[in-house]
Amino acid sequence: MDNITHSLAGALLGQMGLKRASRLAMAGCVLGANAPDIDVFAPFFLPVDNIAFHRGPTHALWAPPLLAAAIVGLLWLFDRWRPRKPGTAPFRPGPLFLATLLAVFSHPFLDWLTTYAVNLFTPFDSAWYSANAIFIVDWVYWLLLVGGILWSARRYRRNRPNAGRPAQVAGVVLLAYISGNVALSAHAERTMADALRRQGVRPTLVVASPPPFAFWRRTLAWRSRTHWGSGRYTPADGLAIDGTVQPLRLGDQRLVRARRDRRDVRSFLYWSRMPLVVEERGRAFLADIVSSVFPARTARSGPAASSSRSNPSIRPKGCMLRSGRFVVEDGPWPLPNSSGSARTSASPTSPPLPPRRRPGRCSPSTCSMTRLPGSGGSAVRNAGGCTVASPAWPGNLGGAAEV
Repeated sequence: MDNITHSLAGALLGQMGLKRASRLAMAGCVLGANAPDIDVFAPFFLPVDNIAFHRGPTHALWAPPLLAAAIVGLLWLFDRWRPRKPGTAPFRPGPLFLATLLAVFSHPFLDWLTTYAVNLFTPFDSAWYSANAIFIVDWVYWLLLVGGILWSARRYRRNRPNAGRPAQVAGVVLLAYISGNVALSAHAERTMADALRRQGVRPTLVVASPPPFAFWRRTLAWRSRTHWGSGRYTPADGLAIDGTVQPLRLGDQRLVRARRDRRDVRSFLYWSRMPLVVEERGRAFLADIVSSVFPARTARSGPAASSSRSNPSIRPKGCMLRSGRFVVEDGPWPLPNSSGSARTSASPTSPPLPPRRRPGRCSPSTCSMTRLPGSGGSAVRNAGGCTVASPAWPGNLGGAAEV
């Protein structure tokens, strides 16, 4: 979840009444709601990659008490430096710790709701957990959070009784909205899994991804041991399964070698719940299906939909495996062949890359995340789009996993 939403969630908790727990309690709520994201700075000081470390230890369920205690300690120092004014609430470490602790716990909870998942039990469990229910920036969240905060703040300024009631009501409505989306995603995933099993496919994982604005829709991605596919679900139209099934290619020897030799690739595979290898013009790219699949617009159809218009468009984000160099490319796809028609497979005789290219260097702590064409026919190629790659800041694989 984006940090504006985290900050608003902390402020809403404060306006519910927690800000009266102690002097600086509102600051504790806002700081606590953002505290777990301190791990984004870890790659600057530790030999870790951001994509594997972010949403890890500082987001685990054992971390909030430690983070809350650290925040209370900092606020205690501030209280000693700037004594309170007469008539203001005293500094009470115990109530402040409890208010801050609740705000810190709100952070992994909100992150758990998105598709990027949280490593809740690290280092005891390497699994990533996600409800796949809310997009990383949600407009309903913002309306409820901002409305509850401003309404309660106005009542506090006017010394109205039960001034925190609007924030409390907004919190209850927000929880109801979250519960509905969690239930919708779970139902969509079960519906997809059942439909695939009836077709003889045994999915090992199905993930429902909500789009940015239409929270009632779900983009679905599924994987078996060797293949993957996608689909869509809405309560009104039901399930539509895309007919194209693609191989994961996780047995690619370039991936095997890269996993053995490169820490950034191991970090990506540790984080990714649906990794795949994409072949593009003789290069292999490691990508994540969940963060890359956007279905093409299709006609309304049932589970057997298999027309070319229902093929998914995958824009993977991953590391180039063949060499330590990567290229930034901006150009239309598909690349035309000599006859002017769209090519559907890569070949050694591919024409030169688009003119704008910026070479960079892949290292164990800096890797390119590349958008590639997705499926269109049997090849991993899309009927439109472009490729974009860029060097990342230390330890962050292009920011594909950060919210």
